[in-house]
Amino acid sequence: MSRLRTFDEADIRRQRLNHAISDRYGRTWHPYLNEFVVKLAKEIEPDEAGSVTLLDYGCGKGGFIEAMAKLGVFGAIAGYDPAVAAYAALPDRRYDIVTCLDVLDQVGKKFLTRVLDHIAQHTAHTAVFACLTKPPAASGLKAHDADYWSNLVGQRMRVVATSLALVGIEGYERAVIAARPN
Repeated sequence: MSRLRTFDEADIRRQRLNHAISDRYGRTWHPYLNEFVVKLAKEIEPDEAGSVTLLDYGCGKGGFIEAMAKLGVFGAIAGYDPAVAAYAALPDRRYDIVTCLDVLDQVGKKFLTRVLDHIAQHTAHTAVFACLTKPPAASGLKAHDADYWSNLVGQRMRVVATSLALVGIEGYERAVIAARPN
């Protein structure tokens, strides 16, 4: 697998600072995705060891990983986040499901397609993206609707479903996109 450069040092410093300032930063567990991810995992044929695998790409401090582990659906769960020492090493394999939650809206524009290519390389079956559509005003993030995010993902992967979660709630509403490698 190629090692695409998906960030620069300024991005990493900014993310490390965000993690240092708030213990809650990077711990989101996205409970609105539990049912969807469990259903998706049950649709995937297990590997030789009888398990389905998950990678949380941009996992922060691992909140979603912990939530998924409690569900007991996955045989192997890994995380990757270059700004968090415990998850800085990118696994060199493909996973049945790759989640990318609240990452695309944080990534520098020049790295978006590289991040998507990276995720596609590591996805064996389905990638699940959650992207803010109504970020908090104070965040400095630009609001984009679900079609924007779906079209962006669709440039690098085959989008199979797009929906909205937490509809209408500023700071929480997200586009949820499921996509498969081309």
